[in-house]
Amino acid sequence: MTFVEYVNLPGIVSDRFHALATKDRTDGRVVEDSFTELMLRVFSSCTETKMKLTFNMFDFDGDGKITADDVYILLSYIPFKQDKK
Repeated sequence: MTFVEYVNLPGIVSDRFHALATKDRTDGRVVEDSFTELMLRVFSSCTETKMKLTFNMFDFDGDGKITADDVYILLSYIPFKQDKK
């Protein structure tokens, strides 16, 4: 089972969550230590820690700010509803 299947999050959220789980690894693999740390941050942390985690998911360039470019990237992954005729 892959990490993405395990967490079962929609689209870009799953990709960003995976990026947090792989940290500085260049091979894209999730190792036990980072998986455990991330799960503890999600399920056993205070609200402030969870908010920082969420912020980091949407700070695509990692500059410590959510800029217009970050929002554009996020919105580009949202499908638009098409009218049925």
